Amino acid sequence: MRIPFSEFIKDNLVLFDGAIGTELYNKGIFINSCYDELNLSRTKLIKEIHEDYVTAGADVLETNTFGANRLKLQKFGLEDKVYDINFKGAQIAREAAGEDVYVAGSIGPLNERLEPWGPLSEAEAKEIFIEQAKALVDGGIDLFILETFSDLHLIQQAILALKENFDLLIMAQMTIGNDGNSLFGTPPELFASKMSQWGADIVGINCSVGPKPMLDALEKMNEVVDIPISIMPNAGTPVNVEGRNIYLSTADYFSEYTRRFIHAGATIVGGCCGTNPTFIREMRKSIQSIQPRKIVQKHIKVTEEQKPVSRASSLFFVAYILFMTSSGTFAPGTSLFINSALRTLTKGHTPAISGILRCSVRFMKLYNSSLSKTGCVMAYSAPAFTFHSNRRIS
Repeated sequence: MRIPFSEFIKDNLVLFDGAIGTELYNKGIFINSCYDELNLSRTKLIKEIHEDYVTAGADVLETNTFGANRLKLQKFGLEDKVYDINFKGAQIAREAAGEDVYVAGSIGPLNERLEPWGPLSEAEAKEIFIEQAKALVDGGIDLFILETFSDLHLIQQAILALKENFDLLIMAQMTIGNDGNSLFGTPPELFASKMSQWGADIVGINCSVGPKPMLDALEKMNEVVDIPISIMPNAGTPVNVEGRNIYLSTADYFSEYTRRFIHAGATIVGGCCGTNPTFIREMRKSIQSIQPRKIVQKHIKVTEEQKPVSRASSLFFVAYILFMTSSGTFAPGTSLFINSALRTLTKGHTPAISGILRCSVRFMKLYNSSLSKTGCVMAYSAPAFTFHSNRRIS
């Protein structure tokens, strides 16, 4: 059972899924189709892509709703299907995710610019974002992801609209060029700082370029924000081969950059255009090598009767410090101290634990013989090792 994403991200490196659009293209869906509408007409296909990413090891699935706002759907005569497409997109991802994987509601930019550079007012933009977001929330998402924005003014309105009307965590991502700046020229350290100030819980970058420019931008972003940072590059820059866009980066290449992203300060990594479940599987391996998943640890607790054993280990060490002489032998009085500690510490223990403690103490009581310090440490360590190796899992 998943905990709130805001809690999960505190203790884990998080892996998002990869591309949906290029996966649909690779499966034969024409590029002039409305990919968001496929939530209604090709539900099984969309769910299969989500399930492939879950199998590959993704912690979070993104809904197939990147362009499912009123303005973009209008191009296909589907502006009256905003709610249906977004609700179904969230529902499909939720079913594929199951109980353990999170779902992020994907919201992309609009195809109009804001005043004074375009016809759209701030109020109209907010209304469009809210319309899409409501359907995603009703469909069961865990968080929002604003992605592939170029216009800082537009993503500001998106963040404010979500912040003012919903309680879910907001992840805000801009896209950059090879120079590391947004496509409108805003440097990463500026847009990261601004998005954080406006209320984004996570800031990041995605799409347009491969891993190398994103690593450079990440280092600049990390200097100005103290919230989680996300990085989701394309599989390099596409090359047109006989009318098809081919991404040349390999999964192994992404795996190596996953480590670099994390060491540079990223908390969340994932893939964008050109990536697929193979990329996500290799990225999971990289994350696992840095931070093994915390599964067993979450269910470990030390019961009350075991706590004295830990105190026993500490007292044995104190005995070593207090009574070992510089010549490597125990000073007079050590036996009295150890016997007194033994009577106190074994009270209430099971016969098995008491026996282990007594055997360890008898070994330490060889104070008339000359023992090396290494030998003493071994005696001290014996009960501590016994305690850990017999820890109960509940």
